[in-house]
Amino acid sequence: MPSGKNLMRALWPIAFPGTECPDDTRLQDAFAAALLAGRNRTIELIRSRLTVDSTSIPAYMKVWLDAPWRAFYTLNLDNVDVAITNRFTGGRGLSVFSATSDVKLNNGNPEDLEVAHLNGSVVENPAFWTFADADYSRRQSTPDAHYVKCVTDLLSRPVIFVGTELNESTLWHFIEQRRAKGARGVRELRPRSYLVTPFLNPARATVLRDFNVEWLPYSGKEFVEKILTPIADSFAEGHRTIRDSVDSEARKSAPLRISEIPAGELTKQTEYLLGNEPEWSDIQQGRAVPRECDVPILNHASEVLRGEAGSQSIVVSGTAGSGKSTALKRLALQLNTANFDCYWIDADRNVEPSTVATIVRNAEEPVALFVDDIDLWGQTGINWIRELPEFNDRIFVAAGLRSPRLSDFLANVGTRKLGPTTYTMPPLEDSDIDSLIASLDTNSRLGVLRGLPIEEQRRKFREQAGRQLLVAMIQATSGQRLVEKIGVEYDGLNGLERSVYAVVCVASSNRYKLTRQDIVTAINRVDNDALNATEALVRSHLVVRDDVHTGYAARHRLVADEVVNRLVSDGSIKEPIASLAYAVAASITPNMPDHSVSRRRLRRLINHDYLLGLMPPEDVSDIYDLLEPQLEWSYHFWLQRGAAEVEKGSLRKAENFLQQARSFADSDWFVETEWAYLQMKWASASPNVPDAVQRYEDGDAILRNIIDTRGHRDRYPYHVLGSQGLSWSRRAPISDLARRTLLRGILDVVSDHPRADELRQLQSDLRKDWLMTAVANGSHTGAQQELPSIAPDVQVNDEGSRQD
Repeated sequence: MPSGKNLMRALWPIAFPGTECPDDTRLQDAFAAALLAGRNRTIELIRSRLTVDSTSIPAYMKVWLDAPWRAFYTLNLDNVDVAITNRFTGGRGLSVFSATSDVKLNNGNPEDLEVAHLNGSVVENPAFWTFADADYSRRQSTPDAHYVKCVTDLLSRPVIFVGTELNESTLWHFIEQRRAKGARGVRELRPRSYLVTPFLNPARATVLRDFNVEWLPYSGKEFVEKILTPIADSFAEGHRTIRDSVDSEARKSAPLRISEIPAGELTKQTEYLLGNEPEWSDIQQGRAVPRECDVPILNHASEVLRGEAGSQSIVVSGTAGSGKSTALKRLALQLNTANFDCYWIDADRNVEPSTVATIVRNAEEPVALFVDDIDLWGQTGINWIRELPEFNDRIFVAAGLRSPRLSDFLANVGTRKLGPTTYTMPPLEDSDIDSLIASLDTNSRLGVLRGLPIEEQRRKFREQAGRQLLVAMIQATSGQRLVEKIGVEYDGLNGLERSVYAVVCVASSNRYKLTRQDIVTAINRVDNDALNATEALVRSHLVVRDDVHTGYAARHRLVADEVVNRLVSDGSIKEPIASLAYAVAASITPNMPDHSVSRRRLRRLINHDYLLGLMPPEDVSDIYDLLEPQLEWSYHFWLQRGAAEVEKGSLRKAENFLQQARSFADSDWFVETEWAYLQMKWASASPNVPDAVQRYEDGDAILRNIIDTRGHRDRYPYHVLGSQGLSWSRRAPISDLARRTLLRGILDVVSDHPRADELRQLQSDLRKDWLMTAVANGSHTGAQQELPSIAPDVQVNDEGSRQD
């Protein structure tokens, strides 16, 4: 491999033939000049000099390949990584990709070492190389997901720097992100990293030490001989850890089989009694006490699985913190103890819908499937409830769902012969209260109740019995109202802790956990202070985690919801949502499966209805602006951005964004429905312009085709057809007879859909207007024709509400 100086001298004759290369010439300048003088010759030279013959790789490099590294980042364009694997076959493979183009240079299995070429690779199109100063400037002008990932890895994990003195501007930028330890008394939470290079200026070494980077005065070969070779016996353990991590992720792609829950998950200690989310061990260890309402649900499930009631689905609903998840987990453990095959799905699982159907279809014995927060799965969850019981004679499906979403969910499921049956979590019974007090006493968590007579303890709980289980438990034992307690906790945080807590609560409110990398990426503070702020929240029990790297969440989703409500009310919700959406977007690549956890999370965070329900429209636009460089390849991003503009009434912008969505996914029914909505809304906004009728008819035709294709599976196309048809009928310059015919045709279609209360209201509005046309006189038509057109880029109110 040529040194930088040698490569610079090789490039010089292309740019300035027959002249001598000055010693102070920079490699970047020589490359840029050579590229201008002879592009093809320059590219050919770079490729020839940076393409390595695998037979030239020295034997000691095999040790580098054998070591259990977590990831490998390189600023080089060369193919040394691939040459090493070609030289030493049979060992660990590489999964190599270019960060500048997201092109996979070779495919590997999940256990392969991930190699990221941050500046591109010699084997790809030179347009993706980061080499000259202009290339670096272009990369730094917009957020770069792969650089962000590298920076957060540098902060949160030990790093070995090899083949550099960290003089490169990009690498030094990474190192500066680690920043100093912090103020006096701040714990050093940055893992120590090491710089392997034979020579280093002492002043440079001192500066690096302040960033917790230690200098090891070795060449690459010496580092192998003195450091890696003596510990080679431990490599196998490191690879087992990697395999365990891969296996853990693979297991999440299928429902959790209750009989396979690790023993540690059934015995670990938690703070459920202080308000944390329920774990399996809370039921197994008796901290989450049985309740009276559990009995009918268990009896129902047992009858189905014994073949006494026929396959069926149930939905367990209740307000946040009412004990839905606890009840479902207890039921799953009870049925597993009775030797029934039970499976669990929650927000942490990355389950393909077809996997669930395969399990149910192939089951030879009764099967129970539990889905916590089933609305998280959207149409897939509806299909599970509606269709799975038909695949097997003895299948029992139980789902948890928050009460506010129940009627809408059931309306989409529809009325079918196999269910579902609903159970609502009731207030605490007297026996529930006694059991809970006993559990609190046994586990030394009575709080302010300790020392009070039993009747007084019961009274404290009864005062809260009309509330959620969680609220009753916390308020009775702390002596504070839950909302007040959450407010006091939030106000007691410093600025950085507040930023971390807000991001964690937004994630928890949306039912998922964060890694430490997610947190520091989201708050844009890749330093020791950020790590300390996060750990302070863990120590104060405001945030819980699985381990130091993963599983960060608010102690309960109800608490997270209250914090989010506060952020909305004081107008500060934009920053944590934007930050979190950016962090999630940074973890996504175009070839990532649609059902992956990251993509499901992003779909929620950029959903236009979700965002518009939390903040002003201009803030929503700002969030989309932030995410556009990361997600310009995503049709779903353009769909949501376009839909937001439709709701705002900015129809010209909406048309541009939705056209981009259609260019990526012209057959997607969500995209086509939104496109039809735009056309019909535009027609109603300006009914007298020449193309208004054509726009309306185009939208009407698209919606009727979707309805014919999808039938009653989704009500939204019906709603758009009805609400926009109603709006058009009131503004269109048409005769009463034509208006009557139009309304009758729309009413016939909308009335054909058997579900959803809001459609019934829409049907009523359509019927009322249709009946009015029977008695309308000519002045009605004239009045409609005289209505002025509304400019397409001002806010337009629909006749009827939109529900997704």
